[in-house]
Amino acid sequence: MKLLVAFSLATLLAAPAVGEHFTARFLTDTGRPFKGERLVFSPTSFNLAALVDDGQIHVFHVATGRETKKLPFRPIAFAFTPSGHQLLAVGERLSVLMPADDRPAIDAPWAPPHGYLGITFAQASGKIVIEAMAPNGPAAQSGELQIGDEIVGVVVGGEVVSVLGRTIPEDLQKLAGLAGTNVTLRIIPHGTVTAKLVTLRRVLGTKQNNQITFQPMTARSSPSSLVVRYGDSLLVLDSTEATPISAIQPIDIGPFGFQTFSSDGNLLAVAAHRRQKPVGEPELALEVHDVARQERLLFAPIDASTILEQRFTADGKRILFGTKDRILVYDLVKREFAPPILVGYDPSRHRPTTEPENDEEFSPLNTGLGLSNLNPSMEQQAAEAAKRGEYAHQLLASFDVSPDGKMVAVGSCHGELRLWATTEHKQLAKVGKRTLDQEHVKPVTFSPDGEWLAYYIDGTLHWQTVKSILAE
Repeated sequence: MKLLVAFSLATLLAAPAVGEHFTARFLTDTGRPFKGERLVFSPTSFNLAALVDDGQIHVFHVATGRETKKLPFRPIAFAFTPSGHQLLAVGERLSVLMPADDRPAIDAPWAPPHGYLGITFAQASGKIVIEAMAPNGPAAQSGELQIGDEIVGVVVGGEVVSVLGRTIPEDLQKLAGLAGTNVTLRIIPHGTVTAKLVTLRRVLGTKQNNQITFQPMTARSSPSSLVVRYGDSLLVLDSTEATPISAIQPIDIGPFGFQTFSSDGNLLAVAAHRRQKPVGEPELALEVHDVARQERLLFAPIDASTILEQRFTADGKRILFGTKDRILVYDLVKREFAPPILVGYDPSRHRPTTEPENDEEFSPLNTGLGLSNLNPSMEQQAAEAAKRGEYAHQLLASFDVSPDGKMVAVGSCHGELRLWATTEHKQLAKVGKRTLDQEHVKPVTFSPDGEWLAYYIDGTLHWQTVKSILAE
């Protein structure tokens, strides 16, 4: 199918002043809109990069609306350098450093920092045993292993995977991983029959002629970080140098899910499903890791059935989670959840009734989704949601918090963008009109200086000054 991308500098809706609202359209030659995947402003708010599923990265000059770069490349992650003049785009087989101007992109190869344990294995009597250990390797220095110990299992994904009957190369593949991450072995010590678990941290090293030279990895943080999943770990890259700077290994949750950096790059928040869920506790959880120290700082269950978006506040003190009808707030200082940000539905004001609730803008009736309009199955769903203090239908498709922390921009599932106050249940502005069709306003992002808001809807990218949105 041919690709047709139309770019417009038209002002929309209530006709704000020229230079306050720009658009770019991403459509096929049949008019079908492409989905938006990610929007990123440069740290200086000078450029805006858009990734849509047309298989290209598009870069725009924010103040003029001019498209300055288009690269036929579909990365799994990308980030601007601190100057904002170029961005690093990392793909599965290729990574490029892409200037925002008309200069060509250049290859930016990097290699994952492989870690070693310093163990040599041998097969004896139908077993895989430790034959030797490098004197300065993590295995020898741990003091928990000795020559002749048998390896019978490796912990993968929180569960012990047996290696009985396997070959040495198969064992080594399970033990491989990033430098700075841990691996847990199930060992039967020599001369015994009782197994025990031994956890070792992989150390960076170079291997030549079967000899390993260990070089402890010096991890650090960067405000221009991006993260890619590597096995059961997360590899952190610095976009300025296109080099690995740290490796993070979630402990009680999987590496899938949301990964978000604080604005200074010091913290990495990971929200995902728990590896093992205790009875009666939530399935989702948060882990916050120190990037430079490669250590987990905290773990917290998240009482939500699903998470649609995750954001740090600019000061790095709170993490916000977008759910279907509110934004949960986790306070990193107090290490607890604070009152949520309400984005259209106030559980304290909900009254399950078929009478109009005109004082509630998102009440079930005046959204056209009232209990009196529901079939029996949908009515039961609404009743069950009400018991949980939730709204029966999804109000949030995406969101972002302003740099000053005073408001959140919420993209709906039906063509509307709304600005809400973070301290009270108050709508500050609305863009667009509600549609009956599913038209997700996603993604949504503020510029770092707080002057602009970018949002994507139905094949059209908008970026508009916050001032003009509030004026409307």
